[in-house]
Amino acid sequence: MLTALRQAAFRRHVYRFIRDIVQAANFHELGFQMRLGLGDPADTGRLWAFVGPLNAVAQNVPNARISIEPEFMDAVFEFDTHGRFRIVPLQFLALAVVFALSTPSLRAWRTLRGANA
Repeated sequence: MLTALRQAAFRRHVYRFIRDIVQAANFHELGFQMRLGLGDPADTGRLWAFVGPLNAVAQNVPNARISIEPEFMDAVFEFDTHGRFRIVPLQFLALAVVFALSTPSLRAWRTLRGANA
């Protein structure tokens, strides 16, 4: 999967897909609080290098209070969430089909098949 995510076009496509899914969920209210740590500060730092930017993007979700915090000293995974949202299943299905049949997704699929062969 990392091989596919190394393709810039596919990575941008995944980010757009996640953004579209979040927008399609039509959040009325969302609260999400998470603390995570791996026990080793270096490992937690590597994890935070991936999760930190997601936390920054999550701050732009309307009607949401999202907080993701690293815990560098202890191994911990705790979260608390609540919310109200409305979803339209056909809208999610349409987004998934468009994502799966897009040029970047098909190229990534070919790359994955070639790496496994």
